[in-house]
Amino acid sequence: MIPYILHVALLISICLLFYKIFLQRETFYGLNRVVLLICLGLSFVLPLITIPQAWTLRATPESVAVDTRPQPVTEMYPQIAAQVQKQIQAAEKQTIKTPQTAAKPEAIKAQPPVPVQDKPIWQVVFKWMFYLYWAGAAAFGLNLLLQVIVLLFRAYTNPVILDGKFRIIEVKGDKAPCSFGNNIFINPEKYDWDTYNQILMHEKVHIQQGHSFDILLAELVLVFQWFNPFAWLYRGELENNLEFLTDGAVLGHNPVEKES
Repeated sequence: MIPYILHVALLISICLLFYKIFLQRETFYGLNRVVLLICLGLSFVLPLITIPQAWTLRATPESVAVDTRPQPVTEMYPQIAAQVQKQIQAAEKQTIKTPQTAAKPEAIKAQPPVPVQDKPIWQVVFKWMFYLYWAGAAAFGLNLLLQVIVLLFRAYTNPVILDGKFRIIEVKGDKAPCSFGNNIFINPEKYDWDTYNQILMHEKVHIQQGHSFDILLAELVLVFQWFNPFAWLYRGELENNLEFLTDGAVLGHNPVEKES
């Protein structure tokens, strides 16, 4: 399990570097979104794929011809075979003349006990790494679940305005506007009418393009990659790209002034 998680972390890091070098400064935000999502999926799928032996650089067993047939010693080295035969016969005669005596019980009891070897240190380290990893994954998974529960609780306990398929949730306090699913959370008392409408337009684009799925996927990746700083940076880049994508869609509407 640990090697798989480390392979995923390495692939996420490579994908992030690829994005920052080649795609971050490009304005094809829709394409960037697809690439970021595909790279996340490939990071978790590629380590599960088994590479065929023919595609590797390792030599296959069939390619190495080894002659395993036994070679007769008498044919290759007749003199050595004769000497070995004489030594065997002499050893048999010596064994007959000096029969072995049974070992005394006292000698058996006096033998020292065989020491029990401890586990290698790397096995102990991997064991605790395994426990630590799943403890962190459980903590971040519980945190994500609580965030979703809090959002749903606010969505169905606060005053709501129905605007077609959109649900505008009026919240209190100094909280930044956001959207989740088809819900828009905003405090109308903080903004003037024009800014309020532009924010609603912005959040509606998020909902229409299904950006909640991207954010939820990035959060799930962090549950299993909480130890990987590149995964956190990856989530940030994905969110920034979604904001640029949404701003571009909002600027395409006629009522919006680009300068403001």
